Amino acid sequence: MVPGALEPLSTTMPSFPLFLAALLTALLAAMPAQAFDLAITLDDLPWSGTDAEAQQDLPLLLAALRAAPVPLTGFTVCDRARDLPAGLQSWRDAGVEIAHHSAAHRDFNTLSLPEWRDDTTACQRQLSTQGNPPRFYRFPLLHSGNDTTKRDGARAHLQTLGLRPGPVSVDTSDWLLAVGYRKLTTPAQRERAGALLVDHVLRSLRQARRTAQERYARDPAQILLLHANGIVAAQWPALITALRAEGARFVTLEQALADPIYALRDDYAGPKGLSWLYRTAPAQPERAAWDDAEAARLRAALEVIAGDTTTLTEAQPYSLAGASTLQHRGSDGRERVAHIWLPAPPAGQRLPVIVALDGDYAFPLLQAIVRHYLDRGEIPPTAVIGISYPGADTDLLRYRETRSRDYTPSYTLSGGYSAALQAESGNAAQFRDILLDELLPQLAARYPLDLAQASYVGHSYGGLFGAFLLATRPQAFTRYTLVSPSLWYDDGVAFRLLARQRFDAAGAPKVFLSVGGLENPNMAADLRRYAGALATQGLPQAQLRMHVFDEDTHNSIFPAAFTASLRWFESRR
Repeated sequence: MVPGALEPLSTTMPSFPLFLAALLTALLAAMPAQAFDLAITLDDLPWSGTDAEAQQDLPLLLAALRAAPVPLTGFTVCDRARDLPAGLQSWRDAGVEIAHHSAAHRDFNTLSLPEWRDDTTACQRQLSTQGNPPRFYRFPLLHSGNDTTKRDGARAHLQTLGLRPGPVSVDTSDWLLAVGYRKLTTPAQRERAGALLVDHVLRSLRQARRTAQERYARDPAQILLLHANGIVAAQWPALITALRAEGARFVTLEQALADPIYALRDDYAGPKGLSWLYRTAPAQPERAAWDDAEAARLRAALEVIAGDTTTLTEAQPYSLAGASTLQHRGSDGRERVAHIWLPAPPAGQRLPVIVALDGDYAFPLLQAIVRHYLDRGEIPPTAVIGISYPGADTDLLRYRETRSRDYTPSYTLSGGYSAALQAESGNAAQFRDILLDELLPQLAARYPLDLAQASYVGHSYGGLFGAFLLATRPQAFTRYTLVSPSLWYDDGVAFRLLARQRFDAAGAPKVFLSVGGLENPNMAADLRRYAGALATQGLPQAQLRMHVFDEDTHNSIFPAAFTASLRWFESRR
Protein backbone atom coordinates (compact mmCIF):
# COMPACT_ATOMS: atom_id res chain seq x y z
CA MET A 1 0.00 0.00 0.00
CA VAL A 2 1.32 3.45 -0.93
CA PRO A 3 0.85 5.88 2.01
CA GLY A 4 -1.85 8.41 1.29
CA ALA A 5 -1.68 12.09 2.02
CA LEU A 6 -3.09 13.41 5.28
CA GLU A 7 -5.22 16.53 5.28
CA PRO A 8 -3.23 19.23 7.15
CA LEU A 9 -4.90 20.78 10.18
CA SER A 10 -2.18 22.93 11.65
CA THR A 11 1.55 23.36 11.28
CA THR A 12 2.00 23.89 15.00
CA MET A 13 0.69 20.60 16.34
CA PRO A 14 2.61 18.90 19.17
CA SER A 15 4.64 15.81 18.30
CA PHE A 16 3.45 12.33 19.19
CA PRO A 17 4.69 10.88 22.50
CA LEU A 18 7.36 8.26 22.93
CA PHE A 19 5.20 5.60 24.50
CA LEU A 20 7.52 2.59 24.53
CA ALA A 21 8.21 2.82 28.25
CA ALA A 22 4.52 3.05 29.06
CA LEU A 23 3.75 0.15 26.75
CA LEU A 24 6.32 -2.09 28.40
CA THR A 25 5.11 -1.07 31.86
CA ALA A 26 1.62 -2.19 30.94
CA LEU A 27 2.93 -5.43 29.49
CA LEU A 28 4.87 -6.26 32.62
CA ALA A 29 1.83 -5.51 34.78
CA ALA A 30 -0.36 -7.88 32.77
CA MET A 31 -0.73 -11.36 34.22
CA PRO A 32 -0.75 -14.07 31.55
CA ALA A 33 -3.78 -16.32 31.58
CA GLN A 34 -1.65 -19.38 30.92
CA ALA A 35 2.03 -20.15 30.31
CA PHE A 36 2.85 -21.66 26.93
CA ASP A 37 5.82 -22.91 24.89
CA LEU A 38 7.22 -20.63 22.19
CA ALA A 39 9.91 -21.29 19.60
CA ILE A 40 11.40 -18.22 17.91
CA THR A 41 12.62 -18.51 14.34
CA LEU A 42 14.39 -15.90 12.23
CA ASP A 43 14.16 -15.91 8.44
CA ASP A 44 16.58 -14.55 5.81
CA LEU A 45 19.87 -15.24 7.56
CA PRO A 46 22.53 -13.99 7.59
CA TRP A 47 20.75 -10.64 7.16
CA SER A 48 17.63 -9.16 5.60
CA GLY A 49 18.76 -5.75 4.43
CA THR A 50 21.75 -3.95 3.00
CA ASP A 51 25.37 -4.82 3.69
CA ALA A 52 25.78 -1.51 5.52
CA GLU A 53 22.84 -2.37 7.79
CA ALA A 54 24.33 -5.78 8.42
CA GLN A 55 27.61 -4.23 9.55
CA GLN A 56 25.76 -1.92 11.94
CA ASP A 57 22.79 -3.95 13.20
CA LEU A 58 23.86 -7.61 13.03
CA PRO A 59 26.44 -7.18 15.84
CA LEU A 60 23.74 -5.43 17.89
CA LEU A 61 21.35 -8.36 17.57
CA LEU A 62 24.03 -10.97 18.22
CA ALA A 63 25.17 -9.09 21.34
CA ALA A 64 21.57 -9.05 22.60
CA LEU A 65 21.31 -12.80 21.99
CA ARG A 66 24.48 -13.46 23.94
CA ALA A 67 23.31 -11.22 26.80
CA ALA A 68 19.96 -12.99 27.12
CA PRO A 69 20.16 -16.29 25.21
CA VAL A 70 17.00 -18.05 24.06
CA PRO A 71 16.72 -21.07 21.74
CA LEU A 72 16.72 -19.84 18.17
CA THR A 73 16.55 -21.36 14.68
CA GLY A 74 17.68 -19.24 11.73
CA PHE A 75 16.53 -19.99 8.18
CA THR A 76 19.30 -19.18 5.69
CA VAL A 77 19.15 -17.81 2.16
CA CYS A 78 22.24 -19.38 0.57
CA ASP A 79 22.95 -16.67 -2.02
CA ARG A 80 22.95 -14.12 0.77
CA ALA A 81 25.20 -16.35 2.85
CA ARG A 82 27.75 -16.32 0.02
CA ASP A 83 27.68 -12.52 0.10
CA LEU A 84 28.08 -12.39 3.90
CA PRO A 85 29.85 -15.62 4.89
CA ALA A 86 31.23 -14.13 8.11
CA GLY A 87 27.70 -13.14 9.06
CA LEU A 88 26.43 -16.71 8.85
CA GLN A 89 29.35 -17.97 10.92
CA SER A 90 28.60 -15.34 13.57
CA TRP A 91 25.11 -16.82 13.92
CA ARG A 92 26.62 -20.28 14.42
CA ASP A 93 29.01 -18.88 17.00
CA ALA A 94 26.02 -17.43 18.87
CA GLY A 95 24.52 -20.91 19.20
CA VAL A 96 21.79 -20.48 16.58
CA GLU A 97 20.72 -23.60 14.67
CA ILE A 98 21.13 -22.99 10.95
CA ALA A 99 18.21 -24.08 8.77
CA HIS A 100 17.40 -23.88 5.06
CA HIS A 101 15.38 -21.07 3.41
CA SER A 102 16.23 -21.65 -0.30
CA ALA A 103 19.15 -20.53 -2.42
CA ALA A 104 17.71 -17.37 -3.95
CA HIS A 105 14.51 -16.71 -1.93
CA ARG A 106 12.40 -17.11 -5.06
CA ASP A 107 8.63 -17.53 -4.79
CA PHE A 108 7.65 -21.19 -5.32
CA ASN A 109 4.39 -19.95 -6.87
CA THR A 110 6.44 -18.59 -9.81
CA LEU A 111 8.76 -21.62 -10.18
CA SER A 112 8.27 -25.00 -11.77
CA LEU A 113 8.77 -27.99 -9.52
CA PRO A 114 12.13 -28.89 -11.21
CA GLU A 115 13.38 -25.30 -10.76
CA TRP A 116 12.47 -25.39 -7.10
CA ARG A 117 14.18 -28.78 -6.66
CA ASP A 118 17.41 -27.46 -8.18
CA ASP A 119 17.33 -24.38 -5.95
CA THR A 120 16.70 -26.41 -2.80
CA THR A 121 19.31 -29.08 -3.56
CA ALA A 122 22.01 -26.50 -4.29
CA CYS A 123 21.42 -24.67 -1.00
CA GLN A 124 21.38 -27.89 1.00
CA ARG A 125 24.75 -28.87 -0.43
CA GLN A 126 26.23 -25.45 0.27
CA LEU A 127 25.08 -25.38 3.90
CA SER A 128 26.16 -28.98 4.47
CA THR A 129 29.76 -28.14 3.48
CA GLN A 130 29.87 -25.32 6.05
CA GLY A 131 28.59 -27.24 9.08
CA ASN A 132 26.03 -29.81 10.12
CA PRO A 133 23.45 -30.44 7.40
CA PRO A 134 20.29 -28.40 8.04
CA ARG A 135 17.36 -30.30 9.51
CA PHE A 136 14.56 -27.84 8.67
CA TYR A 137 13.35 -26.06 5.55
CA ARG A 138 10.99 -23.10 5.24
CA PHE A 139 9.42 -21.98 1.97
CA PRO A 140 10.00 -18.32 1.04
CA LEU A 141 6.81 -16.33 1.68
CA LEU A 142 5.44 -19.58 3.20
CA HIS A 143 4.31 -20.52 -0.33
CA SER A 144 4.50 -24.31 -0.23
CA GLY A 145 2.76 -25.19 -3.49
CA ASN A 146 -0.05 -23.48 -5.36
CA ASP A 147 -1.37 -26.78 -6.69
CA THR A 148 -1.37 -30.33 -5.36
CA THR A 149 1.28 -31.58 -7.81
CA LYS A 150 3.83 -28.99 -6.71
CA ARG A 151 2.85 -29.32 -3.06
CA ASP A 152 3.21 -33.10 -2.97
CA GLY A 153 6.34 -33.08 -5.15
CA ALA A 154 8.01 -30.56 -2.84
CA ARG A 155 7.19 -32.61 0.24
CA ALA A 156 8.68 -35.72 -1.35
CA HIS A 157 11.87 -33.88 -2.31
CA LEU A 158 12.32 -32.48 1.19
CA GLN A 159 12.12 -36.03 2.55
CA THR A 160 14.81 -37.08 0.07
CA LEU A 161 17.09 -34.31 1.37
CA GLY A 162 16.39 -35.20 4.99
CA LEU A 163 14.63 -31.91 5.60
CA ARG A 164 11.58 -31.36 7.77
CA PRO A 165 9.28 -28.42 6.94
CA GLY A 166 9.54 -25.53 9.39
CA PRO A 167 5.94 -24.37 9.85
CA VAL A 168 4.85 -21.08 11.39
CA SER A 169 1.93 -20.62 13.76
CA VAL A 170 2.55 -16.95 14.61
CA ASP A 171 3.12 -15.11 11.34
CA THR A 172 4.18 -11.47 11.57
CA SER A 173 4.75 -8.51 9.28
CA ASP A 174 7.97 -7.37 10.93
CA TRP A 175 9.49 -7.24 7.45
CA LEU A 176 7.00 -4.52 6.55
CA LEU A 177 7.95 -2.51 9.63
CA ALA A 178 11.64 -3.05 8.80
CA VAL A 179 11.17 -1.45 5.38
CA GLY A 180 9.53 1.60 6.96
CA TYR A 181 12.07 1.65 9.78
CA ARG A 182 14.93 2.11 7.29
CA LYS A 183 13.30 5.29 6.02
CA LEU A 184 12.80 6.93 9.42
CA THR A 185 15.32 9.64 10.21
CA THR A 186 14.91 10.60 13.86
CA PRO A 187 15.41 8.59 17.07
CA ALA A 188 11.89 9.53 18.18
CA GLN A 189 10.38 8.08 14.99
CA ARG A 190 12.40 4.90 15.33
CA GLU A 191 11.38 4.49 18.96
CA ARG A 192 7.73 4.78 18.02
CA ALA A 193 8.18 2.23 15.23
CA GLY A 194 9.92 -0.08 17.69
CA ALA A 195 7.00 0.14 20.09
CA LEU A 196 4.71 -0.66 17.18
CA LEU A 197 6.72 -3.82 16.48
CA VAL A 198 6.41 -5.06 20.07
CA ASP A 199 2.67 -4.37 20.04
CA HIS A 200 2.30 -6.12 16.66
CA VAL A 201 4.13 -9.27 17.76
CA LEU A 202 1.95 -9.56 20.86
CA ARG A 203 -1.23 -8.99 18.85
CA SER A 204 -0.18 -11.69 16.36
CA LEU A 205 0.67 -14.08 19.18
CA ARG A 206 -2.68 -13.52 20.87
CA GLN A 207 -4.48 -14.05 17.57
CA ALA A 208 -2.66 -17.37 17.12
CA ARG A 209 -3.46 -18.52 20.66
CA ARG A 210 -7.10 -17.50 20.22
CA THR A 211 -7.28 -19.37 16.89
CA ALA A 212 -5.78 -22.50 18.44
CA GLN A 213 -8.27 -22.36 21.32
CA GLU A 214 -11.16 -21.97 18.90
CA ARG A 215 -10.03 -24.79 16.61
CA TYR A 216 -8.48 -27.26 19.03
CA ALA A 217 -9.69 -26.16 22.50
CA ARG A 218 -6.16 -25.96 23.89
CA ASP A 219 -3.05 -23.78 23.99
CA PRO A 220 -0.35 -25.58 21.97
CA ALA A 221 3.30 -24.72 21.45
CA GLN A 222 3.65 -21.74 19.12
CA ILE A 223 6.30 -21.05 16.46
CA LEU A 224 7.01 -17.36 15.89
CA LEU A 225 8.32 -16.02 12.60
CA LEU A 226 10.55 -12.94 12.64
CA HIS A 227 13.31 -11.76 10.31
CA ALA A 228 16.94 -10.82 10.78
CA ASN A 229 16.53 -7.08 10.25
CA GLY A 230 17.29 -3.74 11.84
CA ILE A 231 14.05 -3.16 13.74
CA VAL A 232 14.14 -6.65 15.29
CA ALA A 233 17.77 -6.05 16.28
CA ALA A 234 16.89 -2.75 17.97
CA GLN A 235 13.89 -4.20 19.79
CA TRP A 236 15.17 -7.68 20.68
CA PRO A 237 15.51 -7.05 24.45
CA ALA A 238 12.07 -5.40 24.57
CA LEU A 239 10.54 -8.26 22.56
CA ILE A 240 11.96 -10.95 24.82
CA THR A 241 10.82 -9.02 27.93
CA ALA A 242 7.31 -8.61 26.52
CA LEU A 243 7.06 -12.26 25.46
CA ARG A 244 8.16 -13.45 28.90
CA ALA A 245 5.53 -11.20 30.48
CA GLU A 246 2.98 -12.77 28.15
CA GLY A 247 3.80 -16.19 29.62
CA ALA A 248 6.21 -17.56 27.01
CA ARG A 249 8.52 -20.43 27.90
CA PHE A 250 11.20 -20.41 25.20
CA VAL A 251 11.86 -23.78 23.57
CA THR A 252 13.71 -25.04 20.50
CA LEU A 253 11.96 -25.50 17.18
CA GLU A 254 12.38 -29.26 17.57
CA GLN A 255 10.70 -29.17 20.98
CA ALA A 256 7.81 -27.09 19.65
CA LEU A 257 7.32 -29.47 16.74
CA ALA A 258 6.84 -32.31 19.22
CA ASP A 259 3.44 -30.81 20.03
CA PRO A 260 0.76 -33.03 18.43
CA ILE A 261 -0.70 -30.06 16.59
CA TYR A 262 2.21 -30.18 14.15
CA ALA A 263 1.38 -33.79 13.28
CA LEU A 264 -2.00 -32.74 11.90
CA ARG A 265 -2.59 -33.07 8.17
CA ASP A 266 -1.71 -30.04 6.04
CA ASP A 267 -4.19 -30.21 3.18
CA TYR A 268 -3.74 -26.72 1.77
CA ALA A 269 -2.63 -26.20 -1.83
CA GLY A 270 -3.01 -22.65 -3.05
CA PRO A 271 -1.35 -19.28 -3.55
CA LYS A 272 -1.38 -18.01 0.03
CA GLY A 273 1.43 -18.22 2.57
CA LEU A 274 -0.60 -19.50 5.49
CA SER A 275 0.04 -20.03 9.16
CA TRP A 276 -0.02 -23.66 10.25
CA LEU A 277 -3.19 -22.93 12.23
CA TYR A 278 -4.95 -21.86 9.02
CA ARG A 279 -3.72 -24.70 6.80
CA THR A 280 -4.35 -27.78 8.93
CA ALA A 281 -7.32 -29.89 7.96
CA PRO A 282 -9.77 -28.56 7.22
CA ALA A 283 -7.76 -25.67 5.81
CA GLN A 284 -9.19 -22.23 6.59
CA PRO A 285 -7.38 -19.74 4.34
CA GLU A 286 -10.07 -17.14 5.06
CA ARG A 287 -8.59 -16.71 8.52
CA ALA A 288 -5.62 -14.97 6.91
CA ALA A 289 -7.89 -11.94 6.64
CA TRP A 290 -6.79 -11.03 10.18
CA ASP A 291 -3.15 -10.99 9.04
CA ASP A 292 -4.05 -8.83 6.05
CA ALA A 293 -5.95 -6.34 8.22
CA GLU A 294 -3.06 -6.22 10.67
CA ALA A 295 -0.61 -5.45 7.85
CA ALA A 296 -2.88 -2.62 6.70
CA ARG A 297 -2.92 -1.25 10.26
CA LEU A 298 0.88 -1.29 10.36
CA ARG A 299 1.15 0.56 7.05
CA ALA A 300 -1.22 3.24 8.32
CA ALA A 301 0.70 3.57 11.58
CA LEU A 302 4.02 3.90 9.74
CA GLU A 303 2.48 6.60 7.59
CA VAL A 304 1.57 8.55 10.71
CA ILE A 305 5.00 8.07 12.30
CA ALA A 306 6.85 9.10 9.15
CA GLY A 307 4.56 11.97 8.19
CA ASP A 308 2.83 14.94 9.74
CA THR A 309 1.49 14.77 13.30
CA THR A 310 -1.70 16.40 12.07
CA THR A 311 -4.16 13.51 11.82
CA LEU A 312 -7.57 15.03 12.37
CA THR A 313 -9.80 14.97 9.30
CA GLU A 314 -13.41 15.94 8.80
CA ALA A 315 -15.89 13.08 9.25
CA GLN A 316 -19.66 12.74 8.94
CA PRO A 317 -21.14 15.64 10.95
CA TYR A 318 -22.90 14.76 14.17
CA SER A 319 -26.60 15.54 13.97
CA LEU A 320 -26.65 17.39 17.31
CA ALA A 321 -26.98 21.14 16.70
CA GLY A 322 -23.73 22.99 17.26
CA ALA A 323 -21.64 19.82 17.45
CA SER A 324 -18.79 18.73 15.22
CA THR A 325 -17.28 15.33 14.58
CA LEU A 326 -13.67 14.66 13.66
CA GLN A 327 -11.93 11.39 12.97
CA HIS A 328 -8.43 10.86 14.35
CA ARG A 329 -5.86 8.28 13.33
CA GLY A 330 -3.43 7.67 16.17
CA SER A 331 0.19 6.64 16.08
CA ASP A 332 -1.02 3.07 16.60
CA GLY A 333 -2.77 3.25 13.21
CA ARG A 334 -6.25 3.02 14.71
CA GLU A 335 -9.17 5.32 14.00
CA ARG A 336 -11.11 7.06 16.76
CA VAL A 337 -13.86 9.66 16.67
CA ALA A 338 -14.12 12.88 18.65
CA HIS A 339 -17.55 14.54 18.97
CA ILE A 340 -17.20 18.10 20.27
CA TRP A 341 -19.68 20.78 21.35
CA LEU A 342 -18.67 24.29 22.40
CA PRO A 343 -20.68 27.26 23.64
CA ALA A 344 -19.41 30.73 22.79
CA PRO A 345 -16.37 31.41 25.02
CA PRO A 346 -15.93 34.72 26.86
CA ALA A 347 -13.80 37.12 24.85
CA GLY A 348 -10.16 36.10 24.81
CA GLN A 349 -10.69 33.08 27.03
CA ARG A 350 -10.44 29.34 26.55
CA LEU A 351 -13.12 26.93 27.73
CA PRO A 352 -12.96 24.30 30.45
CA VAL A 353 -13.68 20.92 28.89
CA ILE A 354 -15.42 17.70 29.90
CA VAL A 355 -14.01 14.58 28.21
CA ALA A 356 -16.12 11.43 28.21
CA LEU A 357 -15.44 7.96 26.85
CA ASP A 358 -18.17 5.88 25.20
CA GLY A 359 -19.02 9.00 23.24
CA ASP A 360 -21.61 7.20 21.14
CA TYR A 361 -24.05 7.39 24.08
CA ALA A 362 -22.29 9.65 26.59
CA PHE A 363 -21.79 12.67 24.35
CA PRO A 364 -25.44 13.57 23.63
CA LEU A 365 -26.41 12.95 27.27
CA LEU A 366 -23.62 15.07 28.71
CA GLN A 367 -24.04 17.85 26.15
CA ALA A 368 -27.74 18.16 26.99
CA ILE A 369 -27.07 18.30 30.74
CA VAL A 370 -24.22 20.80 30.40
CA ARG A 371 -26.24 23.03 28.09
CA HIS A 372 -29.21 22.89 30.46
CA TYR A 373 -27.13 24.11 33.41
CA LEU A 374 -25.24 26.62 31.28
CA ASP A 375 -28.45 28.21 29.93
CA ARG A 376 -29.55 28.73 33.53
CA GLY A 377 -26.29 30.28 34.64
CA GLU A 378 -25.33 27.52 37.07
CA ILE A 379 -22.00 26.63 35.43
CA PRO A 380 -19.49 28.62 33.35
CA PRO A 381 -19.28 28.05 29.58
CA THR A 382 -17.85 24.53 29.18
CA ALA A 383 -17.02 22.38 26.15
CA VAL A 384 -17.99 18.71 25.91
CA ILE A 385 -15.97 16.05 24.06
CA GLY A 386 -17.08 12.46 23.53
CA ILE A 387 -14.53 9.88 22.36
CA SER A 388 -15.88 7.02 20.28
CA TYR A 389 -14.96 4.74 17.37
CA PRO A 390 -16.13 4.52 13.76
CA GLY A 391 -19.21 2.33 13.66
CA ALA A 392 -19.48 1.90 17.44
CA ASP A 393 -22.82 3.71 17.57
CA THR A 394 -24.49 1.17 15.27
CA ASP A 395 -22.41 -2.00 15.71
CA LEU A 396 -22.62 -3.54 19.19
CA LEU A 397 -19.71 -5.89 18.50
CA ARG A 398 -17.52 -2.96 17.42
CA TYR A 399 -18.52 -1.08 20.57
CA ARG A 400 -17.53 -3.99 22.78
CA GLU A 401 -14.31 -4.76 20.89
CA THR A 402 -12.94 -1.24 21.06
CA ARG A 403 -13.68 -0.55 24.71
CA SER A 404 -12.40 -4.02 25.71
CA ARG A 405 -9.16 -3.15 23.96
CA ASP A 406 -8.55 0.50 24.90
CA TYR A 407 -10.11 0.89 28.34
CA THR A 408 -8.50 -2.09 30.09
CA PRO A 409 -5.10 -1.71 31.80
CA SER A 410 -4.00 -5.36 31.61
CA TYR A 411 -4.38 -8.38 29.37
CA THR A 412 -6.63 -11.16 30.60
CA LEU A 413 -9.03 -13.53 28.88
CA SER A 414 -11.29 -13.80 31.92
CA GLY A 415 -14.21 -11.52 32.68
CA GLY A 416 -15.56 -8.89 30.35
CA TYR A 417 -17.90 -9.67 27.48
CA SER A 418 -16.13 -12.89 26.43
CA ALA A 419 -12.69 -14.42 26.07
CA ALA A 420 -12.77 -13.67 22.34
CA LEU A 421 -13.35 -9.95 22.92
CA GLN A 422 -10.75 -9.91 25.70
CA ALA A 423 -8.14 -11.25 23.31
CA GLU A 424 -6.92 -7.72 22.56
CA SER A 425 -7.35 -6.35 26.07
CA GLY A 426 -4.71 -4.40 27.97
CA ASN A 427 -4.18 -1.42 25.64
CA ALA A 428 -4.96 1.31 28.20
CA ALA A 429 -1.39 2.66 28.43
CA GLN A 430 -1.14 3.21 24.68
CA PHE A 431 -4.66 4.65 24.47
CA ARG A 432 -3.93 6.97 27.41
CA ASP A 433 -0.93 8.47 25.63
CA ILE A 434 -2.80 8.83 22.35
CA LEU A 435 -5.72 10.53 24.12
CA LEU A 436 -3.64 12.87 26.28
CA ASP A 437 -0.67 13.58 24.03
CA GLU A 438 -2.11 13.37 20.53
CA LEU A 439 -5.88 13.76 20.27
CA LEU A 440 -6.68 16.33 22.97
CA PRO A 441 -3.74 18.64 22.14
CA GLN A 442 -4.77 18.62 18.49
CA LEU A 443 -8.34 19.51 19.43
CA ALA A 444 -7.02 22.31 21.68
CA ALA A 445 -5.05 23.66 18.72
CA ARG A 446 -8.23 23.85 16.64
CA TYR A 447 -10.71 24.97 19.31
CA PRO A 448 -10.41 27.35 22.31
CA LEU A 449 -10.04 24.61 24.93
CA ASP A 450 -8.27 24.94 28.27
CA LEU A 451 -6.81 21.51 28.95
CA ALA A 452 -5.59 22.73 32.34
CA GLN A 453 -9.28 22.73 33.33
CA ALA A 454 -10.27 19.33 31.97
CA SER A 455 -12.71 16.89 33.56
CA TYR A 456 -12.89 13.17 32.87
CA VAL A 457 -16.09 11.09 32.80
CA GLY A 458 -16.12 7.32 32.47
CA HIS A 459 -18.77 4.65 33.01
CA SER A 460 -18.12 0.91 33.67
CA TYR A 461 -15.00 0.05 31.63
CA GLY A 462 -14.69 3.81 31.10
CA GLY A 463 -14.65 4.17 34.90
CA LEU A 464 -11.91 1.51 35.03
CA PHE A 465 -9.89 3.57 32.56
CA GLY A 466 -10.42 6.61 34.79
CA ALA A 467 -9.01 4.61 37.72
CA PHE A 468 -6.03 3.75 35.49
CA LEU A 469 -5.49 7.47 34.80
CA LEU A 470 -5.64 8.24 38.53
CA ALA A 471 -2.97 5.59 39.12
CA THR A 472 -0.66 6.61 36.29
CA ARG A 473 -1.28 10.24 35.19
CA PRO A 474 -3.64 11.79 37.75
CA GLN A 475 -2.73 15.37 36.82
CA ALA A 476 -4.14 14.92 33.31
CA PHE A 477 -7.56 16.01 34.62
CA THR A 478 -8.62 18.24 37.49
CA ARG A 479 -11.91 16.38 38.01
CA TYR A 480 -12.78 12.69 37.69
CA THR A 481 -16.27 11.25 37.53
CA LEU A 482 -16.11 7.45 37.77
CA VAL A 483 -19.52 5.87 37.36
CA SER A 484 -19.82 2.20 38.37
CA PRO A 485 -16.16 1.53 37.51
CA SER A 486 -15.23 -2.07 36.72
CA LEU A 487 -12.88 -2.39 39.68
CA TRP A 488 -13.34 -6.18 39.63
CA TYR A 489 -11.36 -6.38 36.38
CA ASP A 490 -8.36 -8.74 36.40
CA ASP A 491 -8.71 -9.51 40.11
CA GLY A 492 -8.59 -5.84 41.06
CA VAL A 493 -5.70 -4.61 38.90
CA ALA A 494 -6.88 -1.03 39.57
CA PHE A 495 -6.01 -1.45 43.25
CA ARG A 496 -2.57 -2.85 42.45
CA LEU A 497 -1.83 0.06 40.16
CA LEU A 498 -3.12 2.64 42.65
CA ALA A 499 -0.78 1.28 45.33
CA ARG A 500 2.12 2.71 43.27
CA GLN A 501 0.67 6.26 43.24
CA ARG A 502 1.03 8.91 45.93
CA PHE A 503 -1.08 12.05 45.61
CA ASP A 504 0.25 15.53 46.26
CA ALA A 505 -2.45 17.19 48.36
CA ALA A 506 -1.73 20.62 46.85
CA GLY A 507 -2.47 19.53 43.30
CA ALA A 508 -4.72 16.53 43.79
CA PRO A 509 -7.78 16.25 41.54
CA LYS A 510 -11.37 16.12 42.76
CA VAL A 511 -12.87 12.64 42.43
CA PHE A 512 -16.58 11.73 42.37
CA LEU A 513 -17.33 8.01 42.70
CA SER A 514 -20.77 6.48 42.21
CA VAL A 515 -22.53 3.15 42.00
CA GLY A 516 -26.13 1.99 41.69
CA GLY A 517 -27.87 0.42 44.66
CA LEU A 518 -29.47 -2.14 42.36
CA GLU A 519 -26.15 -3.28 40.88
CA ASN A 520 -24.23 -6.35 42.00
CA PRO A 521 -23.47 -5.69 45.69
CA ASN A 522 -19.80 -6.37 45.01
CA MET A 523 -19.69 -3.18 42.93
CA ALA A 524 -20.53 -1.01 45.95
CA ALA A 525 -18.14 -2.94 48.19
CA ASP A 526 -15.33 -2.50 45.66
CA LEU A 527 -16.07 1.20 45.34
CA ARG A 528 -15.95 1.75 49.11
CA ARG A 529 -12.63 -0.07 49.23
CA TYR A 530 -11.37 2.04 46.32
CA ALA A 531 -12.40 5.28 48.05
CA GLY A 532 -10.44 4.14 51.09
CA ALA A 533 -7.44 3.30 48.91
CA LEU A 534 -7.50 6.79 47.35
CA ALA A 535 -7.45 8.33 50.82
CA THR A 536 -4.63 6.02 51.89
CA GLN A 537 -2.58 7.16 48.91
CA GLY A 538 -2.96 10.80 49.95
CA LEU A 539 -6.06 12.09 48.16
CA PRO A 540 -7.53 14.67 50.58
CA GLN A 541 -10.93 13.73 51.98
CA ALA A 542 -12.31 17.10 50.88
CA GLN A 543 -11.43 16.19 47.27
CA LEU A 544 -13.32 12.88 47.36
CA ARG A 545 -17.03 12.09 47.21
CA MET A 546 -18.74 8.70 46.95
CA HIS A 547 -22.46 8.30 46.39
CA VAL A 548 -24.71 5.24 46.08
CA PHE A 549 -27.77 5.86 43.91
CA ASP A 550 -30.17 3.50 45.68
CA GLU A 551 -32.76 3.16 42.89
CA ASP A 552 -30.38 2.84 39.94
CA THR A 553 -28.99 -0.12 38.01
CA HIS A 554 -25.71 -0.31 36.12
CA ASN A 555 -27.46 0.86 32.96
CA SER A 556 -29.61 3.65 34.43
CA ILE A 557 -27.10 5.37 36.70
CA PHE A 558 -25.02 7.32 34.20
CA PRO A 559 -27.08 10.54 33.66
CA ALA A 560 -27.91 10.90 37.35
CA ALA A 561 -24.33 10.29 38.45
CA PHE A 562 -22.92 12.83 36.00
CA THR A 563 -25.46 15.46 37.04
CA ALA A 564 -24.68 14.92 40.73
CA SER A 565 -20.94 15.10 40.07
CA LEU A 566 -21.33 18.32 38.09
CA ARG A 567 -23.24 19.95 40.95
CA TRP A 568 -20.70 18.72 43.54
CA PHE A 569 -17.72 19.96 41.55
CA GLU A 570 -19.29 23.40 41.12
CA SER A 571 -19.97 23.57 44.86
CA ARG A 572 -16.27 22.89 45.53
CA ARG A 573 -14.89 25.76 43.43
